[in-house]
Amino acid sequence: MFHLISALSEFGKLGMVAIGEDAAQARALYERTVAVLDGEVQR
Repeated sequence: MFHLISALSEFGKLGMVAIGEDAAQARALYERTVAVLDGEVQR
């Protein structure tokens, strides 16, 4: 879940909460999301 999206245009920041069945799944979801966002920034 993304939050603080309104800060993206002004400060270049957003927040994210990753929820999974366990901590490992939440961490994997978080890392995958960060990788996708980083890839989009480099385009």
